[in-house]
Parts: sequence; structure tokens; C-alpha cells
Amino acid sequence: MASFFFGGTMGRYTRIVFGFNALYQTTVGVICLLAPATAVGLYGGTQADQAITMLLVAFRVIGVCLIPAGVVSALIAGNPDTYPILRPLMGLWAVLTLVCWGITIGAHNLNLSQILSVMFDVIVQVALLLAVVFYNPKVKEQAHSARRHAA
Repeated sequence: MASFFFGGTMGRYTRIVFGFNALYQTTVGVICLLAPATAVGLYGGTQADQAITMLLVAFRVIGVCLIPAGVVSALIAGNPDTYPILRPLMGLWAVLTLVCWGITIGAHNLNLSQILSVMFDVIVQVALLLAVVFYNPKVKEQAHSARRHAA
């Protein structure tokens, strides 16, 4: 198990998780931005809910927030070492997302199907956090092995 997190496969895991997060966040963001009534329906809203202007605006705002997160995740998935500041920023995004989902679930306003969709996002965010915490950039690996060879 430790070799999975600290061995060569962690880079692959990081790329897969961030790639999946990019696909997920961007897809949901585009749906929320361009088809907010569809998004309301996907999250359990009724026909009446899908016609409420303020709810549609709220879902468009959600889309505005999710699309940039998806793009940042795509940049990290392409090469986790290219933009080293983006990984911890996405880790912060994941932590804040988990906190907000905790508050949302704690408000006891969600039905079972909504909680299941939330749990899917929670699993994605936890997987992303594991990638952020355990990914070891190549720069650090090269510096460490250079020190070892010099000794």
C-alpha cells in the first residue's frame, strides 16, 4: 500500500484523479451554466423548481465556479509538475468543498438521491486530496537522489 502512495504510480494516480475531476467539474459546470433547468432537475428539483428564476441564476453561478476548477484540474492532469502552485490550491478547493458539503448535509434539507450525488462529489474530492498530499514532485525526487549519490 505504501508503495502505491510513495512509488512511481502516485504520479499516474494524480493524473487520473485530476483528469477525472476536470471532466466531472467541467461537465457539471457547463450543464449548470448553459442548461440550469436541466441541472436543477438532475439534483432533484421539480418542474416548478426548474422555472424559478432565482434558482436558475444560482445554478448558473455554480457553473461559473465549477468550470475554472475543471480547467485547473485539467492543467494539473496534463503535468502535475508544470504549475506547482495549482496542486495545493486545488487541495484547498477540495477541503472547502468538503466543508461546504458537510454544512449542506448538516442542514438536513437534502433527500436521499441528492445525498447520493453529494457523496459522489465527496469521494472525488477525497481522492483529489490524497493526490495533493501524497504526490511527490519530480524536482524533490531528483534533489533527494542527487544528495544520496553525492554522499
